[in-house]
Amino acid sequence: MSQHLPLITDGRRRSRRLTSRTLAAVAVTSMSLVIAACGSSSGDSGSSGATASSGGGGVAEAKAAAQAATTVPTTIAVTEPITSPIPTGKRIAYISCGVPACNTQAEIAAEAAAKLGWQVTTIQATSAPADVQNAMQQAIRENYDGVMYAGFTKESFRRELGQLASKNVPVVAVSTEDPVGEGITAVVRPASEGTAAGALGAQFIIAESEGKANVGLINLPAFKTIEILTEGFKSTLEEQCPDCTYAQEDLPNTVFSKGDGPARIVAFLRANPKIDWLFLSNDALAVGLPSALKSAGLADKVKIGGAIGGTTNLEMIKEGQQVYTIPTPLVDIVWQQTDAMARHFAGQSVEASMKPTPRVVWNEETIPTDISTFPPIVPTVEEQYSALWGK
Repeated sequence: MSQHLPLITDGRRRSRRLTSRTLAAVAVTSMSLVIAACGSSSGDSGSSGATASSGGGGVAEAKAAAQAATTVPTTIAVTEPITSPIPTGKRIAYISCGVPACNTQAEIAAEAAAKLGWQVTTIQATSAPADVQNAMQQAIRENYDGVMYAGFTKESFRRELGQLASKNVPVVAVSTEDPVGEGITAVVRPASEGTAAGALGAQFIIAESEGKANVGLINLPAFKTIEILTEGFKSTLEEQCPDCTYAQEDLPNTVFSKGDGPARIVAFLRANPKIDWLFLSNDALAVGLPSALKSAGLADKVKIGGAIGGTTNLEMIKEGQQVYTIPTPLVDIVWQQTDAMARHFAGQSVEASMKPTPRVVWNEETIPTDISTFPPIVPTVEEQYSALWGK
């Protein structure tokens, strides 16, 4: 029974501000939440060795996709206005995984909900199934009108979902592979969307290298959502870049607590000297990496890209230490999650709220000017959702 990666959320305004130092810690700390709840392994998986990609080309397709993704989105995922009145006074429970990232996510939900005249209360949990059950039971006892959460799998709280459904309490989830139904009202940005993010990560490297990249793929197989992203990267590289190669290194789920990621990546590069691109399946792995590469004499021999993103990575891009990131649309997703709840209470279909969230490549040309807090993908996300709600 696996837990999935909760979203690392922050935003632009005072109620959701975190310092760069805090956000960097959040990016690392939250990784513990995606370890499989039952039967996960903390041992080394090691390198899979160099693999030549195959396929019938597709470099032009990759270039087109990369070019499109370096255009900053201006429109949110949801475009259909809510035409019926949205009732005010709703009390929403946000089940938090307990780390700063999840608490910040609840803060963003509170800000979005305030636009609707709602109140959001954070109920603390952890990734442990018993804690999630207890938090859900508290939401039931305290008669909340709606429940929101990110990353948990329903296997650990099926009974509680049934109880919420019997009371007609809507439940809106983010970043899970669980489908709608059995007590779940809507799922925004399911974990499977990581496939597209991984594909885009590969396409950017294909485009930048003119289809000639030798990629070092750094994977975290203990984390389900990252494994999904990694598979998207590999399949796209194989299909669209016949002259590319890759070697994969699987790091253990202890890499963040031990802090030995940079040393492991340097050793991997020394064992695979032809690598000229690194793709980090989670950008938190980049913390401390530039200095390690410099000390090893490798700083000018390999370019760094990655996914998920954090303010540390945005600073690295501005300083020329990282070429790009495929960021998780942190702020945008929480507003979209709130939109699904609003549609339910207004008696409209939540399908409009479950469209894919916009993606972007942030590099030195497209990165937002202000990175003091993690920016939204769509700069006017708050204003656009407010307009859909008639606020």
